[in-house]
Amino acid sequence: MSNDCKLSDGFQSCATKELDRLEAALQALDTRLTEISAERAQLAPQIEHLRALLGKAPLQTPARPIARTPRARSPRPVDGTTDADRVVALLRDRGQPIHYRDIYDRLVQDGVQVGGKDPAGTLLARYFDDPRLYRPARGTYGLAEWRDNAS
Repeated sequence: MSNDCKLSDGFQSCATKELDRLEAALQALDTRLTEISAERAQLAPQIEHLRALLGKAPLQTPARPIARTPRARSPRPVDGTTDADRVVALLRDRGQPIHYRDIYDRLVQDGVQVGGKDPAGTLLARYFDDPRLYRPARGTYGLAEWRDNAS
């Protein structure tokens, strides 16, 4: 526990303060992780494109970080549908690639709750690396099967 507690504070009070401190630290880390993931999502396609132009092999995908348990503030849908599943369904309905901010607007209309400093970016981090999706242009996502059928 932190040094902020005194013996006279009692266990319950000290434990509550420590819990609050640790939860705040975890939330800050989750926010940073989301921001880093979004930055990586922007850089990776550019790198892969340049590597392909230069005839170099694709980069190896780094090992995924250890899965985090979901926080109480971001409940999982009862039906088991993920945000990525919703994006795939939206793209199928629209039949064409959509910019991630438009995807965000539509999913919020459908009741998806997203937090963070940049909610659209937070949502993007939840689906950007889904193998069912591809990025035909910066910030725009389509179904991978569309890319495969265009070849």
